[in-house]
Amino acid sequence: MHEELTRREFVASGAAVGLGVLGLLDQDRQALGRDMPMRTLGRTRARVSIIGFGSAPLGHSFQSQETFDRVVGEALDLGINYIDTATIYDVAQERLGSIVRARRDRLFVATKTRGMSRDKAVATLEESLRLLKTDHVDLIHLHNIGDFDIEKLLDADGPLRGLLDARKRGLTRFIGVSGHQRVEKMAAAVKTGEIDVVMPAMNFVDQHIYAYETRVLPEARKHKAGIVAMKVLGGAPNFAYRTPTPCKMPKERVTDAIRYALSLEGVATAVIGFNFVEQVREAVAVAKSFRKLSAAEAAALSSEGKKLADAWGLHLGPV
Repeated sequence: MHEELTRREFVASGAAVGLGVLGLLDQDRQALGRDMPMRTLGRTRARVSIIGFGSAPLGHSFQSQETFDRVVGEALDLGINYIDTATIYDVAQERLGSIVRARRDRLFVATKTRGMSRDKAVATLEESLRLLKTDHVDLIHLHNIGDFDIEKLLDADGPLRGLLDARKRGLTRFIGVSGHQRVEKMAAAVKTGEIDVVMPAMNFVDQHIYAYETRVLPEARKHKAGIVAMKVLGGAPNFAYRTPTPCKMPKERVTDAIRYALSLEGVATAVIGFNFVEQVREAVAVAKSFRKLSAAEAAALSSEGKKLADAWGLHLGPV
């Protein structure tokens, strides 16, 4: 007797083929057919998938639109609803526009601005809305807060003041900060009480270099800010997305790295920049079969991370 495959069964069976080359276990392949786990993003109360789609790697004009659509489509079909993009990701926002417009009510859309002044921050947000084909984003980050003059954030002509006004106009629901260097600036921004979400670079290696886990997360939790983990796999070496090596993390530690980020208290989602469908499937399989690291696993991973930290050095910029 022939039966029509459900969409979920089709995705799971197709994903199993792709994951086979990655050496994942049968139970991990089977996990793809499950529902995506969701978590609450801090005080925003938004429910987000525990894996987020990072658009930086595929958001460049040297990548094909066909590949972009295929990889994003796979992510959404497997249950990812958190979409991360930015004004500096070349054509990422433009490529996401039709996708966002078609599924707006089912997506949590986050973008970033590098505007250092009130007017620039608002202008880049408005440009993002045009490219994303929406009247609002769910979240706008001050991109890489380590570059900002924290003392001027809330000045009348400061970028945070501009975003606060944009929120009143309904252009964004929430305001956040992202960062991977000059760590204390993120902590200082959170202390203003105006930051809804933080997006620090966190993985079991960089905890020994940048230490957002101990230097920022306690402040974020105190203010009930949502926590989004980025650079979970270490990021692209030298921020070069043309290279065949998609991330710094050793291949055999990808699963451990995702589990590390999702085991941190308060982390709602781990944003990963994907290049291929197979990478999406691998990360989603880990998410759908997620087990928090045990104390012994965390200690062993931390020990290994400390060794790798010496080799990685200040790869994301100054502490």
